[in-house]
Amino acid sequence: MTSSSPWLACHPLGEYITPCNLVKQSTQWYPEHHNSIIIVSPASSLVLDGSQNPTQLQEYTGSPLQLWRFERTETGNFLIKNVGSQRYLQVQGDGKNFNGIVTESKNGEPNQQWQYNHPDQTIVNPATGRVLDIPRLNFTAGTKIMLYDKNAGTNQQFSLQFK
Repeated sequence: MTSSSPWLACHPLGEYITPCNLVKQSTQWYPEHHNSIIIVSPASSLVLDGSQNPTQLQEYTGSPLQLWRFERTETGNFLIKNVGSQRYLQVQGDGKNFNGIVTESKNGEPNQQWQYNHPDQTIVNPATGRVLDIPRLNFTAGTKIMLYDKNAGTNQQFSLQFK
């Protein structure tokens, strides 16, 4: 079964960003191929940017620090690798609400493992059950991403776009 993300945009530099086709395997959704992916907040059109720790939202510039690759793990989850820094998306701290999301060297531990829930467009840390969250609906460039309990808000939705 294949499904496409509904978001399509043209960024300010004139490049087109196309929807990411996802394939459902068992209960997980995975990007259909290994291209670089832009992780986009559909509510703001801002993207996940790995140029600073903690990870934050920024305007799309085409920087490799705004591109990510998904690497499947033996457990069926995936690691999210930043193309520019070659570091991995990771929950900072003990996995409680308000913990920051950073990029660190690969360790493959549960704090670096993720699932993409396509129906509600959330990126879930299965070890905690919490999701990536844009705090207080602050859809502005520079907002730091955190981990928080899933609440079905637009501040927890992220679409995946092939680059």
